[in-house]
Amino acid sequence: MTYTRIVAFLVMFTLLVGCLCACGETAPQGGATTTTTGETQVSQSDEQTTTQEDATTTSVKESTTEKQETTTAKDKTTTVKKTAASTTKAETTVGTTTTTAQTTVATTTTTKAQPITALKPLSSDDYYGYNLLKKEADGALLTQLYKHFVESVERMDATIKLDSISTSLSLPTVKKVWNYYQLDYPQHFWVDNGFDYSTLSEHVTEIQPIYSMTVAERDKAKVEFDAVVKSLLSKISGSWGEYKRELAVHDALCDRVTYRDDGKTSHNAYGALVNKVAVCEGYAEAFQYLMYQVGTQCLGVFGTAEKLPHKWNIVYIDGVYYDVDVTWDDPIVNGGAELVAHTYFNLSDAILFRDHNENDERNYPLPPCNSMDENYYVVQGVWMHDFSEEAIAKAIQSHGETVEIYLDEHTTDEFATWLQEHWKTIREMVQTEYRGYRLAAVSNTVTLTLTK
Repeated sequence: MTYTRIVAFLVMFTLLVGCLCACGETAPQGGATTTTTGETQVSQSDEQTTTQEDATTTSVKESTTEKQETTTAKDKTTTVKKTAASTTKAETTVGTTTTTAQTTVATTTTTKAQPITALKPLSSDDYYGYNLLKKEADGALLTQLYKHFVESVERMDATIKLDSISTSLSLPTVKKVWNYYQLDYPQHFWVDNGFDYSTLSEHVTEIQPIYSMTVAERDKAKVEFDAVVKSLLSKISGSWGEYKRELAVHDALCDRVTYRDDGKTSHNAYGALVNKVAVCEGYAEAFQYLMYQVGTQCLGVFGTAEKLPHKWNIVYIDGVYYDVDVTWDDPIVNGGAELVAHTYFNLSDAILFRDHNENDERNYPLPPCNSMDENYYVVQGVWMHDFSEEAIAKAIQSHGETVEIYLDEHTTDEFATWLQEHWKTIREMVQTEYRGYRLAAVSNTVTLTLTK
């Protein structure tokens, strides 16, 4: 199945205009104004997703008393991303005699660095799926089975016997609890999604997990995994607020991981964190576990994006749930350049569902995400439904020479045209030494970089 991922495309405009200097001087009489322009074609990336689903096989063992059945079920999603070529014309300078006084864009305040305090990881008793099971009528039984799965997979038991939990467990119940456990435990990267199982009188008596590693391989991988996690989190302080901790995790993961399917571990957290390559599942599971380690509840979500298979996250920040898609915030841009965006950082369902859909039978019941209060662009004051000279000038004064802006219900071309028409006024309002700008666009996000 072909999967098209939202892509990164680079749109660049450089506009250099003459202006009055901050001290009130004008350009010399007869002097020429310098204008520098750049034209950029859109760079688009396509993401293809192939789903391989093994056929279910059943083997039947006959005995003198009961018939015993063993069934295997397993599925795997592979995501591949392509990048289209992009062409950029060189900048051309017409000429200049304009004198400009230099002023600073924003005032920088030097504060004493605060010491890093220890992080308090989220307790497994606060994992989302576990708490859903606990609230059900037979919650005591379901959570006991859940913890039995956790402990058995930690030991890498070849067979997990269920008789000690109950002798009347139906297959739907076992599958449900196993699914909730797997959604909650991205750190168990050595176990695959499926399992074999045996039944007696239509009740499941045991299951056999499908491991992707031997015990020795797992032990070595776990040491590597824990070391990377410790290193990535070493600069994040437990004294920070949840939003700041989440942002640090998001950006660190985008900086570390390259989007690629290596055909081995790119679908899990180990591949993302240790091997530094992953597809959507690897990004989402690595982000989920890192958020656990900074003390925040986080969920993995299966669904579709642009109607094709995808996985992302939901986070619980300051008592409110938000959608986060780290994969789509780490786009491939022109020439393979690195770019960390925040287009999908803490969205409401109303915004996310413009191109995502969470209808997937693998999900447990998901909480609604109805707020935008902790959205990156809302917090930064650069979520723009409408354009205004005052808003852009304020953003430049607040954020300096590089400003990331979210364009709500507007295209990059519309913003580029508007900005070109209003740049002179904005520049005069800011009173900046910077005379031009460049625009880089990823989805609904544009990055405005000021140029001298």
